[in-house]
Amino acid sequence: MLVLEGIFNRASGPPPSYQSRMGSSISDSGTERTSLLGYSSRRNATPLQLLLAATFGCWVAFTGYRMIFPITWCDNPMDPGVRDRIRQSWEVELHHHDVLVANHEALQLQWKEEDVNRDRIREAWEVELHRHEILVVNRDALRLQWKEEDVNRTRVREGWEREAKENDRLQEERRQREEGERLRVRERWEREVKDHDRLEGERRQREENERSRVRERWEREVKDHDRLERERRQKEEDERLRMGMFWADLVGDERCTAYATREYSAHLINLPDRYPYRVEACMGTPAVIHGVTYKNPSRCFDDGYNVYGYWSVDHNEPGCSTFWEYYKDKGCIADGSGKRRIEQFLANVPEEADWQEFCASTPTTIHSREYKSPNHCFRAVSPLYVPKFQLNFQIDG
Repeated sequence: MLVLEGIFNRASGPPPSYQSRMGSSISDSGTERTSLLGYSSRRNATPLQLLLAATFGCWVAFTGYRMIFPITWCDNPMDPGVRDRIRQSWEVELHHHDVLVANHEALQLQWKEEDVNRDRIREAWEVELHRHEILVVNRDALRLQWKEEDVNRTRVREGWEREAKENDRLQEERRQREEGERLRVRERWEREVKDHDRLEGERRQREENERSRVRERWEREVKDHDRLERERRQKEEDERLRMGMFWADLVGDERCTAYATREYSAHLINLPDRYPYRVEACMGTPAVIHGVTYKNPSRCFDDGYNVYGYWSVDHNEPGCSTFWEYYKDKGCIADGSGKRRIEQFLANVPEEADWQEFCASTPTTIHSREYKSPNHCFRAVSPLYVPKFQLNFQIDG
């Protein structure tokens, strides 16, 4: 835009003076007759040839002029059309000149930037050269230091070698002294070991004799204790038989304690009030329940007046026998687990009984395999089934 504005501002003023780009005169180096090829004709041209050449030259000049400038009836510079044509050609030339000037200025600016960059690079090179010179100086100093260190190391190595030889000599002397001392110490240790083994053998023999005497005394004490215990039991049994102790009022509890298990109780008859071994007499008096003899009750209780015995009977108790029914196979617990979930319902559970105890103690047989108890129990009351307790039975397999 600035270039175009400059062109328009210049075109608004008077046209500049025109100077032909061709030379004002022909060079003095030759004439019109001089050959263009650089050598003169050996013979003169005839008038007819000169006429034809002049005619041809005029025709060529006229044709070229008409090709450059439009054909008009008047080429007078005072003609407005001619001036406009000349002014337009000047404007074109001026525009090309401005473009060349702008390119030249841009090129100069680029050269200045390149000069600045070259100066920066030169300064960087100078800095690097200075650093390199410093590194060279340091390297030379370091090499000199290394040489001095090599000399010092050589002296130190020689000193070490002398010290090593002296140390080897001292080590050999010390080793010989230590070897002699070890031999003397080994001989002394051998004598001490022999003395220690002899004393240890005598000590072990004394301890073994003492253990034998203690063992014999313990055996006598155990035999005496067993004999006294048998005599005491026999005496209590004789006293119990003489007093005629027996169980009376043997009754079973209304509640079942576990699967097919009921607790029975009775009180001991013919037991003196001041008899000192009341609980021992209870534990030593047998009882017959459902045709089976129990040597002693499960537990005894002395209230100060009577002694009661309690038995846990797990046979011939159909009222306490629960069983599983309504078999349900719930399928595998998880894919690849190798375990199946089986649910069954516990039937014949006594009233006011501990259903968890019955669930945990009631066995079952599934796929010809006996299970003493289920893995899990839960209570689920349902109106669809008669049993009051519906329990989950889970097996592996």
